[in-house]
Amino acid sequence: MIRRLPLIAVLISAAQAATPSLRLSDINHQPVEIQASKSMATVVIFVSTFCPVSNAYHDRYKQLVSKFAAKSVQFVFINSNDNETLDDVKEHIRAAELSFPVYKDWKNSVADKLGASMTPEAFVLDRKGEVLYHGAVDDSKNEARVKISALHDAIANVLNRKSVAKKELKAFGCTIHRYRKIS
Repeated sequence: MIRRLPLIAVLISAAQAATPSLRLSDINHQPVEIQASKSMATVVIFVSTFCPVSNAYHDRYKQLVSKFAAKSVQFVFINSNDNETLDDVKEHIRAAELSFPVYKDWKNSVADKLGASMTPEAFVLDRKGEVLYHGAVDDSKNEARVKISALHDAIANVLNRKSVAKKELKAFGCTIHRYRKIS
């Protein structure tokens, strides 16, 4: 006897299977899985412990988290640099007084999945994991010279259920030091 599932159950199952997740490690080397479907927007920002451009954004990262984290936006800060250890990341969080977690992307799997190549480089994902915005946080390392707050505006548009006007702004900073894959 063939049992038929109601159509709604099949659709829900298919939607759950299609919802992408990001698999990372926390600073204690414990696996973490981030689901984009859990928030109205998931903001992924690739950071570095050593990159002066990435480090110039600490206050702006904190401002974004402070403004949007309580509004159904989850922030995922990721270190994908193969030359930066967990101890480097832990010390960086402490020294920069970051109040949010920074996850480690071993072997660049998430960076490869999203196509990230720089720090800082940001992505805004919708509940389905589709990229709505990709690129720089804004247009200047010097906060006083910022004219385009592309990441902020993209998040605000998603929360206001508007389409993201500026879908991309060229990222600038330091290249992600990638894991060498042996063929």
